[in-house]
Amino acid sequence: MGERDVYSWPRSVLPSMEDAMESKSRGFRACLSSTTDRDQEEMIENVLVPSDEFSEDSWGQITSGNPRYVFHQSGDASNASDGIWIQQRWWSSAPSEQRSSDDTSEMLLFTTTAKAIITEVAIKPLTEPADYNFGMFWGRDRTVYSWPKISITIYSLPQRDDAPLLLQKPNSCVDFDVRSRDRRLDQRSVIDAILKDHSPTYESPVMTAKTTDGSWQYYKIPDAVVGNIVMFTLWGKTYEQYPNSGYYVCVERVAARGVPLLMM
Repeated sequence: MGERDVYSWPRSVLPSMEDAMESKSRGFRACLSSTTDRDQEEMIENVLVPSDEFSEDSWGQITSGNPRYVFHQSGDASNASDGIWIQQRWWSSAPSEQRSSDDTSEMLLFTTTAKAIITEVAIKPLTEPADYNFGMFWGRDRTVYSWPKISITIYSLPQRDDAPLLLQKPNSCVDFDVRSRDRRLDQRSVIDAILKDHSPTYESPVMTAKTTDGSWQYYKIPDAVVGNIVMFTLWGKTYEQYPNSGYYVCVERVAARGVPLLMM
């Protein structure tokens, strides 16, 4: 197969939700977030695509900005138009006391299944789950927990030739189970330690988010960017869940596509 043929077949390069959950159970992480509100229910692994749900048609939906398109795990998503009320999965930041347009940030770090030429990435903010409209939320528009600005960074970290990069729980320097004073999971120091002394292979400017309506935010990566870590930095928090709840950003799904490199 010639070089032109190889480059014509980009594919999903992020681990599946199931693989990331299984790695977590063994003391490894395939992804990390700088904070989490409820770390058992709203963990960052929730935003990865279930293994049986990704197809090439998925990217057509993403690039067209289809706001209703979500990778659905069987029996694990809500569809209000069909009157089905089933638990969704998402990641939520810890709340911030003050509303901010760009001076707070949340970092979401994802390893890829292999080093790859990363060609495109996408992220979808959470629209408030339909069942939250009951009770005190009934009758108001569903909030989209988006962010005013975003930046994207790609790193290429050393890894074993025969295995994907997995972030092993260190014995001394940092611990994955880092909690802030209010007992919420806070892993910013872990992310900082992992990336210390490594320069990015690509770093975007801080950009105004392409949409704030709950649809996919899709970004092309320049040619020939190689990496095995994709990091989204979400700048600003402007939405409350209810008065005095604090301000959040929440993500429903992420995706990344590229050309995996053969390990020699």
